[in-house]
Amino acid sequence: MKNLFLITLSFCLLLSGTNYYSQSIDKEVTFELDKKAKRGKLANVEIDSQGNYKLYYITKTKSKKIKFQIYTFDPNFSFLGKVDDELELEKVKSKYSWFNFKGELYSVVGISLNWNPAMPLKLKKKETSYHYDWLLLGYHKRVKVLEKVKPRTDDGMKYFAKGYFEDDVTGDIYIIVGVAPGLVSKEAGAQYTDLRLIKFDWDLNKVAETKIPFEYGQEVAFAKGFAEPDPENPTAVGFSGGVVVFAPTKVKGLDIPVDENKGNFTFVEFDKDLNIITRESFDNPSPGWTIEDMQWAENSDGKKDIYLYGPAAFGKDKYYLYAKDAAKKKSIQVMKVSSSKVEYLTETTLEDIEAVKTMPADNKKTTDYNGKVKPSFNFTQLSSGNILLYGQYYNEGKPSDYMALEFDNSGKLVANYTRNMETKIKVPFTCVNSVSETSNGVYWISYEAEGDETTKYIVPVITKLDTKAKKVNDPMVLGKDGKKQLYYVDPSYPLLNISQTQQVYFGSDKKGKNIWFCRVNL
Repeated sequence: MKNLFLITLSFCLLLSGTNYYSQSIDKEVTFELDKKAKRGKLANVEIDSQGNYKLYYITKTKSKKIKFQIYTFDPNFSFLGKVDDELELEKVKSKYSWFNFKGELYSVVGISLNWNPAMPLKLKKKETSYHYDWLLLGYHKRVKVLEKVKPRTDDGMKYFAKGYFEDDVTGDIYIIVGVAPGLVSKEAGAQYTDLRLIKFDWDLNKVAETKIPFEYGQEVAFAKGFAEPDPENPTAVGFSGGVVVFAPTKVKGLDIPVDENKGNFTFVEFDKDLNIITRESFDNPSPGWTIEDMQWAENSDGKKDIYLYGPAAFGKDKYYLYAKDAAKKKSIQVMKVSSSKVEYLTETTLEDIEAVKTMPADNKKTTDYNGKVKPSFNFTQLSSGNILLYGQYYNEGKPSDYMALEFDNSGKLVANYTRNMETKIKVPFTCVNSVSETSNGVYWISYEAEGDETTKYIVPVITKLDTKAKKVNDPMVLGKDGKKQLYYVDPSYPLLNISQTQQVYFGSDKKGKNIWFCRVNL
């Protein structure tokens, strides 16, 4: 039986599909649930070996037993039957492997720190307790501090934290530090050249330390681990190493050797044992580069393709420390590291972005990227090898226009796809975006919303990006009859990916009385 990974999406459109949208409705069906399932909670959706859909509703929970209703529909959404099931709590996981339950309460002891780069490192031993929520079918976590320590080097020097990330699965912590005798010492500036990676286990034992010495003073411009979520508790994230980007710095009042080349950045990749995999200097054209995020994929040889991206202060000839907070970021930079080597770093200016801007035919105007208001980007790599940075503008938390930037294999910008919102919501809301690529093209799926501050209903919108002609087709809003929105996707199980050219959206009406299946041809 095939478990489906489901993303937040929405329901289907009652419009007849045409080539005008480049996607079409193949079939949609509604079905009225009984009262128990309507009042219950959808716990899982599966597709079995015959292509039948199985919907598992938890209708009642007791201290030692759980009641289920399982609805089965055939591949064309015809109702096949309903089964009631009641199991003792400890037997549920043995029968239903999808049931992620480690007990009502479990704890992990780990390490955290007081984040203050100006003060010597202080570690906190903590206990993270995970409490199961039967309403949300997931864990809430609570953190309790157990004890504190101030670690030192073997020769008594102090650590100063520059960046860190905590492993929720093992309780370990990875820290980027500088080493110096103290803040008031004449050698206080040593913390900017004597840089190290250190790792502590859950019991405050230092299990690894690696030196990364520099001739000139450095700041940490970016640090992030290679995340590995716990499959049985997605709220707990572990790490298998990570990346640090260092930038030359100049700190007033401290005697630090200064690199006159402000763009002489250094990329460092390390594994979970702090062994250095890559250390490479690269020339950054704009030192005020805010690296927003990192995405990576492991190749067949075990090495990684790593992408770093974010807005940059084009034209600011200052050190990173003083340029990174520029009010206007006039460019976007993308860097690729492949098989432990920097393959490219490109800078795209406002003029470059505007030159390749496109929008749907029914949009009169979309937001221009001006470097002041910046969308937060998602990342995907297309089958062509091109990458897509896509996101949305927000005004006081309220979603607005969309922008997707396509870069070719050399990091050159080749398209700027934009469009307006299709729904209007007057309260803060974060739209979830994803991209699906099929043999017929690239589809940008956005989860917009209707509602108020207390209740929001998710509306899916599908837009085809014509990556050959570099155009945006008109968006298609699902779940609509004319101008009226009838159906909305389930917030936990909105989309079932069933083939390369079809998707099934799942949801209900506002009252949750009638569930809805909608199969879309892409």
